[in-house]
Amino acid sequence: MNDSHIVCAADGGMGNKYEKKDYKSALRTRCAERTRAMQLVCMCASILVPTFHRTFVSGMTWGTSMKKQISAIWHKLISYISKEQCFLIFLYQAFTVYLENMRTRLQWQTGIGGESGGIEDLMQLSKLFQGISEYELKKSVDDFEESIVWKAIAEDYVCEAIVRELKDILKGFLQNCEDLERVITILEELALELDGLQFTPESVNRMFAAIPVNEGTASIAEQYCGLAGTGLAVYDKLSAEGSKVNLTCEEQRRLYCDISRIRMFCHGIEDPKVLCHDILKARREEGLSGEPEAGYDLVIADLPKGKNRSAFVDNHEKMYREWLSIQRILDRVGDKGKAIILVTKGALVRQMEKEIRESLTEADWLEAVITIPANMYASTHLGFELLVINKWKPPEYRGKVFMADISSLEHSKTAGNGISWEAVRDLQRAYTDFEDWDLFSAIVSLEEIRNKEFSWNPFLYLRFRNSEGSRKTVELGEIAEIMRGAQITKEEEKIYAEQATHYWLNIRNMEEGNISFEESSMIRAKSPDWERKFGIQEDDIIMTSKGSVLKMCIVTPDMPKAFLCGNLTRIRVDQRKYSPYVLYEFLNSKEGRNVLNSIQSGTTIKVFNNTNLSRLPVPDYENPGELQQQLKRIYQEYRMSVKEAESRFETKRKKLLSNLQ
Repeated sequence: MNDSHIVCAADGGMGNKYEKKDYKSALRTRCAERTRAMQLVCMCASILVPTFHRTFVSGMTWGTSMKKQISAIWHKLISYISKEQCFLIFLYQAFTVYLENMRTRLQWQTGIGGESGGIEDLMQLSKLFQGISEYELKKSVDDFEESIVWKAIAEDYVCEAIVRELKDILKGFLQNCEDLERVITILEELALELDGLQFTPESVNRMFAAIPVNEGTASIAEQYCGLAGTGLAVYDKLSAEGSKVNLTCEEQRRLYCDISRIRMFCHGIEDPKVLCHDILKARREEGLSGEPEAGYDLVIADLPKGKNRSAFVDNHEKMYREWLSIQRILDRVGDKGKAIILVTKGALVRQMEKEIRESLTEADWLEAVITIPANMYASTHLGFELLVINKWKPPEYRGKVFMADISSLEHSKTAGNGISWEAVRDLQRAYTDFEDWDLFSAIVSLEEIRNKEFSWNPFLYLRFRNSEGSRKTVELGEIAEIMRGAQITKEEEKIYAEQATHYWLNIRNMEEGNISFEESSMIRAKSPDWERKFGIQEDDIIMTSKGSVLKMCIVTPDMPKAFLCGNLTRIRVDQRKYSPYVLYEFLNSKEGRNVLNSIQSGTTIKVFNNTNLSRLPVPDYENPGELQQQLKRIYQEYRMSVKEAESRFETKRKKLLSNLQ
């Protein structure tokens, strides 16, 4: 790697520009001197690759062949330039080759076509748009072209040969718009995340497109559009069904706006409309340029991940950015419009936004909530929820809400971490017909949502829809008392550490199903009711109230007196109704952990609140009491055997070490 490549890798990020307006002329001079050498270097890429492509595809599926070859070129190219620049170059060449293949849609200029053998052969996109009259589109093409580090590519024969090889391979693949989208999907899988840009998985885009829209929908907007993939998925589906729709995309980062315009043009949108502004700061009543006065018929958004900090609204009301975004989106929805938004679980259950959820529920705007699988995004293992808010629900949907959970379905292997075609098809059927499907979907009344204090978590409603043969459940609050630990300040901890009588337990004391008691962390009761409210006793289940990892244990007879801090929650089972050890086994099982994860709020720091815990559905067994003593006994035997084994190990270890000379 020469010096120019080192500079490129360090500084060639998204949007980096080299020598702006005079860079093309400089490259022409440089390339004229070395055209003959480049022709020799690139001979294999320009002549043999297409032949290899035709032979290769005949023995493999089209998609597998394309993915394998693109991936191979990607991994070669990132040795020379940054991942961000690699992504831009791949996109640039994909757009160029596609539009060259679709040249009948463009007004070609004289002199275009034919290859000189130099870097200019790889810089054809702006020439393709010379005959286009739309100023914003042409400017986006020019700015996109200038964002690529052509100087660094031109200064290295091998790097340029790799880019030329890429273009030649794409010529054999890109025959229609679907092929272009397949290539972009492969690039998104290779790039994962770039400069804060988080790609919406292709299967999630399909799910957005599967949601029914209101009759007469003509205007669509995608907020936080990134590269406009979700908006185009919805646009293409509606267009294929014969609807005449207009798509507007909104994004804050200018380079992504440029790429979105080009991508929209490739989908047949002759005058692509992309608004570049901060969506959180812009309000509809302020008269945003380019937005319809009456609002959009459909607004879709995959909200930014990992940026859900709380903020003050109008200098007084504190709200998470997620709900601030939802409110801004609803501002843009017309009086008879609909919004489809991908949100975190916390948006459905956080107490801070309970009043907003109540208001939307009582207005009968909430149409659907759908839980999607976890591990869909590169930056997080969390699952997300598709939230549908409709200001003009059809008569057959009014007074009801469609709740669904497709997170636990078996998805086809070809879907990877995505959602299978079968799941999307079943979801569309159940949603369109507003049907109850056992443990898949439920039609919930507004009264049921009121009874659950306006929680929108589908899990709470689906688990209680028991068809014949399904296991019965009971709410945790009916069989146990749930109490969160004491909340005191650091200064109070120091005061009450004097004349301490109890251990003071925190998350760090929870270790692999057991509790460690630290002499350095003790406290006395702040008030007489602390023992009843925050003390522990035999058979209590202790679990973390907040934290990145869920920890849990059960109190044994030999444990000393202790108080729980606010990061821990105590579940004290009424043993006349249920068995503590049976409950502990369930909560610690894979199914139980999934149940608990489904009611947590927060992204990095997970939080349980007592209201959600009390409504947690647990199996209503017929004979839990019969197993209580047996389970308790085998746990005691296990702990005793572990203690004895540790003692024997320590004795033998010391004896062996004593023989050292």
